Amino acid sequence: AAINRALDLGINWIDTAAVYGLGHSEEVVARALKGRAERPYIFTKCSM
Repeated sequence: AAINRALDLGINWIDTAAVYGLGHSEEVVARALKGRAERPYIFTKCSM
């Protein structure tokens, strides 16, 4: 619900990282974006 509300308010940047749940956060973002016309920037951090 929070991601959808943020998009409704005009947020266009979602920042996540694999360390936030070992990929779970990316799955949550994908489910929230499914069926929406908006395509915000999605950034996933990783370590090197």
